[in-house]
Amino acid sequence: LLNPGEPQVNEGANGMSGDESIGRCPNGSGGAMNTTAYTTGNPSPGADNDCPSGPTPTPTATATAIVETIYNIQYTTDPSGDSPYDGQTVTTSGVVTAFEDGSRYMFIQDGDGAWNGIMLFDFGGWTGYNIGDLLDVTGEVDEYNGMTELVNCSITVSATGQTLPNFTTLTTLAVNDEMYESVLVEVTNVIVTEEMDTYNEWDIDDTSGPVVVNDYYTYTYVPTLNDNLDFVRGPVEYSFSNYKIEPRFDADIQVASAVTPTPTPTGPTPTVPPQ
Repeated sequence: LLNPGEPQVNEGANGMSGDESIGRCPNGSGGAMNTTAYTTGNPSPGADNDCPSGPTPTPTATATAIVETIYNIQYTTDPSGDSPYDGQTVTTSGVVTAFEDGSRYMFIQDGDGAWNGIMLFDFGGWTGYNIGDLLDVTGEVDEYNGMTELVNCSITVSATGQTLPNFTTLTTLAVNDEMYESVLVEVTNVIVTEEMDTYNEWDIDDTSGPVVVNDYYTYTYVPTLNDNLDFVRGPVEYSFSNYKIEPRFDADIQVASAVTPTPTPTGPTPTVPPQ
């Protein structure tokens, strides 16, 4: 009795009915009243069925990582801003410029200025690294919401306590540019023009044009409309059509000190005796 739709298995189909028998392969598989495992093979009374071996599986090819600088991974003339290595596996290195234990976002940089930074993303959150670590990273280049990042990363710490790249000082308007994505930047003498919204984003402006400040990392400053700030620093992130500065800690936001006016002298004007 065959399973519905099951083809008949005939021990004489190969013209060798005297030398072949029907058995279950793999040995004993299928279960009672189940003919899906039936096949023909050499008789093996009192022993495991002589099951034919299947084809040798083809090894899965492992992608060879392309060794590149962060600059070359990031640099693009495509209006979309997408990396020319999108979807490819690359190996690169850089110094950790922004990290917080448990955060999904870690930034590395391998030089000063435009195109020299990239973000490493881990859904479970990064742990065990420090700002100043020199990392060798192999990962897949991914474009997420317009942000170039490395995902599925394999990381080796090759050195610690390295000097960080210099901040790139920009106007607030100039921050809004693909070339500064993931680069440490600094804007100076700015004013808070929008307080924190429901996404914890707020705006600053140095009169050149606004830029958004976000909260990937922890800081205690609470922006108040018209606050004057000496500087705001951090790597640049892009999401939902906006470039955003990501302060890493309190030291990345400096509130301007209030200027104490020089007191005006009080009391009678002294009389100058005649000569």
